[in-house]
Amino acid sequence: PAAPPPQLAGTYHPYVTITDEDGNTTTVQLPAVTLVPDHTPPVVTLTRPRAGIRKTIRAWRHVRGTTIDAGISRPDGPFAILPQTELLILQKRGPFFYVYSSSRKRWSVGERTVAATVSSATSVAFAYNEGRRGWRTMFVHGLTRGRLVVLASATDELVNETSWTVLTRVTLTRRR
Repeated sequence: PAAPPPQLAGTYHPYVTITDEDGNTTTVQLPAVTLVPDHTPPVVTLTRPRAGIRKTIRAWRHVRGTTIDAGISRPDGPFAILPQTELLILQKRGPFFYVYSSSRKRWSVGERTVAATVSSATSVAFAYNEGRRGWRTMFVHGLTRGRLVVLASATDELVNETSWTVLTRVTLTRRR
């Protein structure tokens, strides 16, 4: 299932002791098991709206994508824990980028560049798990025409984290 924490990494030599009804015991050596630590951060991808509506405000009211934790052997396994995905949804309004907060359902003024806005941002839009790998945001209120930038960061159960990565830059030109 999930990869072991780094402190448990190593080679182990498990064995089983079998006891019969008369109390006789036998020890059976099992094959060696090597646990490899997971230092791989999750990979986040965006599911873009189809080409015909990609530049509409309506298409970006829910941002969707996938996050895969490549550091575990079976990311679809029954015991896999999905990474936590956070998004920064930025929109250029006049000379400034604004940052969307999903908890407050409002936009806050940021800085003049994407990099400066990312480094000073205090609110994020959380992505909610939807199925085994997929995620989506809650409804994004107050989108307007103009440049939209979506960035993502994800953290897995072992606290391997991706840095903020730009998933898309798109100019919204119409409502529908």
